Amino acid sequence: MFAEKKTELVQKFRTHETDTGSPEVQVAILSERIAGLTEHFRPTPTTTTVVAA
Repeated sequence: MFAEKKTELVQKFRTHETDTGSPEVQVAILSERIAGLTEHFRPTPTTTTVVAA
């Protein structure tokens, strides 16, 4: 994850000025990572599935 995006999420979801590890911040960071991976692993139109016999 890009450092700028992580910093943005920390600033948006922190509960106090020096917060970097609260559950709110951690969930926001993990949710962003999941969204990125979901998009990354989405099949392309040219992807075909091979079934082993």
